[in-house]
Order: sequence, then structure tokens, then C-alpha cells
Amino acid sequence: MSSSRLQVIVGLVWLISYCLCRRFDRFPDALYEVTCLRFLDLSDNLMFEVPDSISKLRRLESLLLFFNQIERLPDSLCSLANLRMLWLGSNRLRKLPNCFGQLINLDWGVRHMSSAVIDGNPMDRPPIDVCKKGVEAIAKYFAADNSSIANNSPPKARRRRR
Repeated sequence: MSSSRLQVIVGLVWLISYCLCRRFDRFPDALYEVTCLRFLDLSDNLMFEVPDSISKLRRLESLLLFFNQIERLPDSLCSLANLRMLWLGSNRLRKLPNCFGQLINLDWGVRHMSSAVIDGNPMDRPPIDVCKKGVEAIAKYFAADNSSIANNSPPKARRRRR
């Protein structure tokens, strides 16, 4: 066994024992060292955000973040091309990144929707009913939203009342 593989195994054993004893209020930095990570479950913690550096986990296929306090998702999440499972239920999310439609491998269709995927969030952009239709519906929502913003003229200045 090569020394690099041994380091990864030792690191994973340390990480597993570390994770079993903690409740995280932020994303653990040690995870970025495990670039071969495919499944990550950080559910039922106290995290408020997912950092931009999530994009370092390029091989990630499953990311479970339900039952946290997450208020925002970074645009860099959209660069995780291998992501197939993303559970975000019971957080504080109001919007998804505009690039969310790029996650074409994400299985968020009506057929596979569970309450752990997005329910329990005060979603505004896109609305929860759009989210439940899947990634393609989310991409269409943002495309239409961006198009309407581009076609609208800037708001007119209001007259002051005396």
C-alpha cells in the first residue's frame, strides 16, 4: 500500500472519530483534505452556511445537510458536477444559487422527492413548488427570472410628498 493511500485511510479514521464526537457550527476544514470523498453527511448540526471551498470536493456525489441552520448556499456548489443527491431540508434557506440548474446530475425530480430534499425551508427564489419539480424546473425559473429582470427598465424615481 502506498504511503499516500495510508495517509488517506488514517485521515479518514481520524475524521470519522472526530465527526462522531462533535456538533458542527461550521463546515469542518479537515474535509477538504479528503478530495476523493463521494458521500458526506453533515446533517443534524448547527451550521449556518456552506463555504465557497465546497468546490474542492469535486468527486462528491451525495451531500446531506438537512437539519442545520443553513441560510445560504455558495455559487461554487454548482461546480460539483458529480452531485446526484443533495438533501437540504429543515434549514433556513430562502433562495438557491442562480446557477443551480447546472447540477444536471442531481436527482430532484417529483419521482425521487422526499421531505429531506428541500422541505422545511422558507424558500422565496425559487418557490418551494418549483423546487419540488426538479433541477430543470429550477433552471427554467431562473432563466425566466433573469430574462424579466433584463427586460425591465430601472425603477422610476418617486416624487416626494410634501
